[in-house]
Amino acid sequence: MLLLRTRYFNEIICELSLQFGPIFTIFVPFPMVVIADYKALREAFVVKGDEFAGRPDKKVDKRFTFCENQGLMKVQSSALIRYFAIKFKWIRHIPIVKYYVMDRVVEFYDLIMSYIRTNVDQTMDNFDADKEPDCFVHAYAKKLGTSPYLTKEQLYATCYDFFLAGQETTTTTLRWAMLLMAANQDKQDKIRAEILRVVGSSRLPSMADRRDMPYTMATVHEVQRWSNILMMNVSRKTVVDTQVMGFKIPAGTYVDSRSRSNIREFTGIPP
Repeated sequence: MLLLRTRYFNEIICELSLQFGPIFTIFVPFPMVVIADYKALREAFVVKGDEFAGRPDKKVDKRFTFCENQGLMKVQSSALIRYFAIKFKWIRHIPIVKYYVMDRVVEFYDLIMSYIRTNVDQTMDNFDADKEPDCFVHAYAKKLGTSPYLTKEQLYATCYDFFLAGQETTTTTLRWAMLLMAANQDKQDKIRAEILRVVGSSRLPSMADRRDMPYTMATVHEVQRWSNILMMNVSRKTVVDTQVMGFKIPAGTYVDSRSRSNIREFTGIPP
C-alpha cells in the first residue's frame, strides 16, 4: 500500500504487472486483485461479466450512500482514510486526528448528499408527466415505480454518481478534445461538415442523430480512448468462485483493472 503513491499509481501498477504477471494482488489495506492485461480483462468483465457483477460493500462504502445497491463512485484517497477511521476506532478519540480523518470527510460527503437532494427536489417541482422530459431527473421520474430498483433514493444516488464522476472527468476529456481537434484540423473539418449535414444550424442535436453521424461518434470514442483519464476502473467484487487465465479468484474478492490495458495496449492501437 505504501508503494501506491497516487501521482505514480499507473506506473507502479505497470511495474508490478511486469514483475508478477497480468493478474496480481495488492493490499489497500484489504486484498484487491488487479487485472493489468487486455485479454485477461476481456475474459473477466466481458466473457465472465456476471461473475464479477458485485460492488464493494464494506461499512465505509455503506456510510456514504443513499440506499442499498447504490453504484457509488468514490475517491480512493478519502475512502482509504475513512476505512482506517472505521477499522481503527481508537482514532476517533484523538481530537485533531479525529477532525481530519473523520469529521471533515463526513461533513464533506454529507454536504454533497444534501446538495444533491435539494437540487433533485427542486427539479422535481417542475416535473410534468404529460410533457417530454428535458433532463435526466424528469426522464427518471417518468419511470418511478415501474421497477423496485427505480426509486427516489436511487434517483438521488444516480445523480450523486453523476456529480462525483462527471466533474473532473468531463472537464479533462473536453480539454483533450480541444487539443486533439486543434492538432488535427483536417479531422475537425470532417466533423464540422458531418454536423452541418445532419443537424444543420437551425436546431439542437438529439440522441437520434447519433446513428447518422458515424465519423463524429468515432471521434468522440477515440478522444476518450486517447485521453485515458482514469488510472483504474471502478472496483468490482466476484459473486462466485471463478478463474481468469487460469488464476483462481474466490467469491467475495475485490477486483480492479488498469484502464490503460483496455484502451491502449492491445494489437492494432497505437500507444
